Amino acid sequence: MDDLMLNELLIRMSDAELRKMNNKIEKILNGESIQNIDFSKNNIYKELEDYIQAKKIEGKSEGTLAQYKYNISDMLKKVNKPVGYIRTDDIRNYLADLKETKQIQDITLDGRRIYLNTFFDWLQINGYVSSNPCALIKPIHFEKKEREPLNDIEMEKIRAACATPREKAIIELLYSTGCRVSELCALKLSDIKLNEKEIHVFGKGKKHRTVFLNARAIVALSDYLEKRGFESEYVIASDRAPHGGVSTRTIQKIVKALGEKAKLNSNVFPHRIRHTTATDAINRGMPIEQVQMLLGHEKVTTTQIYAKCSKDNLKNSYFKFIT
Repeated sequence: MDDLMLNELLIRMSDAELRKMNNKIEKILNGESIQNIDFSKNNIYKELEDYIQAKKIEGKSEGTLAQYKYNISDMLKKVNKPVGYIRTDDIRNYLADLKETKQIQDITLDGRRIYLNTFFDWLQINGYVSSNPCALIKPIHFEKKEREPLNDIEMEKIRAACATPREKAIIELLYSTGCRVSELCALKLSDIKLNEKEIHVFGKGKKHRTVFLNARAIVALSDYLEKRGFESEYVIASDRAPHGGVSTRTIQKIVKALGEKAKLNSNVFPHRIRHTTATDAINRGMPIEQVQMLLGHEKVTTTQIYAKCSKDNLKNSYFKFIT
């Protein structure tokens, strides 16, 4: 093949095809020294930036994109190789080091594996690498603990532990609406229709839905807004000027502290209150399809994981229907 034919072939090849060809050449030459490879930050992270950009176009939330970037960049930093040179042992050693040094739980470790596997799958499909080095790493087994909702007494103890109008508003809004902590943080006053007892939520997956306010939530929210003493467009606002919205971490810390103040033995966090809302709704007769709509789940199977029928309700239903 002469130079003209070769140039014509290269011109007609797509970027993905060129990358695949380059990766195959790299494989053939893999035995040579890689000392001259550019391990600069820009070179190592270029594919990650492309991946994040692609996921942004797909409509992933800022929080999800941040998780992608954090987990993948940590691996790239520790392994310190361009993606085309990362092998299965590199990733396996990285995960083993995480488990040993940070002592993270197996469920968290498997989450890291999933992030990396999805990243390399995307790289392979788009021609950045010839194969996925993470594909050979099997899922990490972990004990799946049953999610426990709070019972009525525990919820009352948390309510009693609230010392400020803001704390009361946070707890009652979380329980009444069943919304995610990120959704609560994003709520603005313009999203609330107090007379209709409704709140407009812009939630996960950039989807809109309507959630509702019970009497406790309306009283707690009205009291907080009346007494907070400053103007803010956010429902739950920072006490410090310029009184913008609060972070999910702030809400998590407040709820956790209330659980400790209430002297509850188990850990209390916003998602557990959301689980409690789902469980109470189903146990009191709300159809699971309606609970699904309330929580903003795409699939009813997700709602079934959150909602747990009590043994008493199961027993009562059994003797009602099976005679």
